[in-house]
Amino acid sequence: MNKQLRAMVRHTPWLFFLTIGFGVMGSVLLYFQMHLYGNIVSSVFIHHSWRDNSTVLVGIVLLFSSRGLLAWSAEKSAILMAAKNKKVLRKQLTRKLFALGPAWVMQEDKGELLTTTFEGVEQIETYLARYLPSMVLSTLIPITLLIFLLTVDTTSTLILFITAPLLVVFMILIGKKTAQKAKREWRALSLLSSHFHDIMQGYMTLRMFSMEKPQEDAIDAIGEAYRKTSLSTLRLAFLSSFVLELVSTLGTAIVAVFLALRLIDGHLTYADALTVLLITPEFYLPFRQLGAQFHAGQKGVAAANRIFAILALQPEAAPIEKAPLSMVHGLAMPCSIRFEHVSYHYKDSSTGIHDVTFSLPAHTSLAIIGPSGAGKSTILSLLVRFLAPTAGRILINETPLQTIDERLWLSHIAYVGQKPHLFAGTIRDNLRIVNPHATDEEIENACKMAQLHDTMLTLPDGYATMIEEAGTNLSGGQRQRLAIARAFLHPGEIVIMDEPTSSLDVFTESLLEEQVLLLKQTKTVIFAAHRIGTVSLADRVLVVDQGNLQEYGTQEELLLQRGIYHRLMNAYKEAAG
Repeated sequence: MNKQLRAMVRHTPWLFFLTIGFGVMGSVLLYFQMHLYGNIVSSVFIHHSWRDNSTVLVGIVLLFSSRGLLAWSAEKSAILMAAKNKKVLRKQLTRKLFALGPAWVMQEDKGELLTTTFEGVEQIETYLARYLPSMVLSTLIPITLLIFLLTVDTTSTLILFITAPLLVVFMILIGKKTAQKAKREWRALSLLSSHFHDIMQGYMTLRMFSMEKPQEDAIDAIGEAYRKTSLSTLRLAFLSSFVLELVSTLGTAIVAVFLALRLIDGHLTYADALTVLLITPEFYLPFRQLGAQFHAGQKGVAAANRIFAILALQPEAAPIEKAPLSMVHGLAMPCSIRFEHVSYHYKDSSTGIHDVTFSLPAHTSLAIIGPSGAGKSTILSLLVRFLAPTAGRILINETPLQTIDERLWLSHIAYVGQKPHLFAGTIRDNLRIVNPHATDEEIENACKMAQLHDTMLTLPDGYATMIEEAGTNLSGGQRQRLAIARAFLHPGEIVIMDEPTSSLDVFTESLLEEQVLLLKQTKTVIFAAHRIGTVSLADRVLVVDQGNLQEYGTQEELLLQRGIYHRLMNAYKEAAG
């Protein structure tokens, strides 16, 4: 996993190398600065020479300023590198989620997915901006300083060379333990986010049944578990920092003792001894800085586990055959649709549909009926490529659907789901999602067809009315009609609707049925429905039950068969009067 994280710098290699380069250059200037410190202190206190030190003082000031500038530049380049990589990662993650499709997203835990998409990416930014540069510099800076110190005092260099690996070994041992705790902390955070998101989604239901207190207790329990896990990880991080400081202090003390002994014996000048003593804490500083960032680094790795797992997933609807050249630049319309022995099985082993075969000519309306869970929505999801068949194939004008470019295919489809989503923005903006170049007149005509225009006139801001999150300031029927209006406004030749009138009253439904009659004259209309009155508008009817196709044909053909559809129509007529 660390390899995948480190490989991310390939998007901005020059910024990464600048960050490392500035850090190494700063260590070089550090040596010369400390060398000048040693010389000026030796000159003043040992040789009692107060003259000719102005040049040295100017050099120290310049070196100090240059080091500050390099440190600032290194931090800025690291932050910029991380920000750019975060942008790339978030774009990759978004594209992958779109590629995996609504069916995959609906099966996932929404709260956990939100935490991964936002908080997880932020943790990786911290890893790239802080931890990764510290990890590289903790190797390069000590090596650079050892090379310079070797020219001054080999004994001190040897001591530092021996103690440095002890720090590395300790960090590796601590790292394994911290990684495990960081994973548990991330899982606890994901669980907390998931549960809180679930409560917010069902808040009205909880309020209605006076179940707020049990959920408050549940949130408290999950929050307490996260607190304990987080503190446990932090305790280990603080312990590692303490040990690093201790080893660094002991190492500095050992170097100081050896310097003092050799200084007394006259084997070392005061200037060189002071230079080495001043550099020694700076030699250990990169290790201490790495230890300070270690917790953030491990949290980044824990978050990356889930992110890279998502990026590694392959969409179900991947092309399985090469498309003919005629499909590259366009799709012939109108088009016929044919299912050939199509089956789809869900991951939980439940059957969506099994061995379904039927043909639908262009400019024909099709009603799909059956009890809940019969497979109606599965058929529609296969048509819009939210799902891919596990067996059989779907042909569009005799071309396999999976060979057609997904964007090209969807550009010809107007889709209305069972729970249409409305985005934050104006009503006009929500309508223009399906047709950005639609005129106000076209928008109004679509709303008139959806029996929504009169409602718009009653709103203070009309079509400029702002829609709150998920359309909560609109009724269920208004949201449904707005989604249907989008389908009417869509320029595509195929209209697919899943229970389009489920939230509408009988009067509004009857008015919409008239518009559907007009719509099917110029477009292919496919809809799943429970109400027989709506089904009677279709040219053809497909009856499914428990994933199997029971009946298919025109209204007249099915009535003559005296099967399921015939019984449903008789029951409907008896109930009507």
